[in-house]
Amino acid sequence: MLNPVESQTHKSTSDATRPPHRIKKERSLFSNAFAVMITVLFVGVGFGLIHHFFYKYWNLRAVASDSQQRWIIRGGTAFAFGLKTSLAFGTGVAYIQYFWLCMNSRPYNVAEINSMFTILSQAMEFKNLKLWARLPVLAMLAIVTWCVLNVYFHECH
Repeated sequence: MLNPVESQTHKSTSDATRPPHRIKKERSLFSNAFAVMITVLFVGVGFGLIHHFFYKYWNLRAVASDSQQRWIIRGGTAFAFGLKTSLAFGTGVAYIQYFWLCMNSRPYNVAEINSMFTILSQAMEFKNLKLWARLPVLAMLAIVTWCVLNVYFHECH
């Protein structure tokens, strides 16, 4: 418990009201999440480049058998899946980080918290337009995540 002299010297800012070990832990969690977002971005770009150059290599080349053709398609699909998964993971992490930033910025009622918390698993939560109009960045991150998860990769002929 703080004595009256100490309590007067503390400001009402977010860092001043939290113990120093908690501030350090929160900053560490943010830097870890940032590192994850950057890593999956580079992994996704890597998968995209590998996918592109893999198909560029096999474009207009004759294959020896149907089995070889199937393995080429399987390889391209695996690279596309890696791209899709890493980008969805990255946008999901970004959504979660911004979600907690929003939660710390102002009070929300339980229905709004539920909508913000479950939007990545239940698309019907987009029906709360008033909430998403107030949180356009969070809404855009959720839309991008849903689009990445639901995009279909088609082979161009």
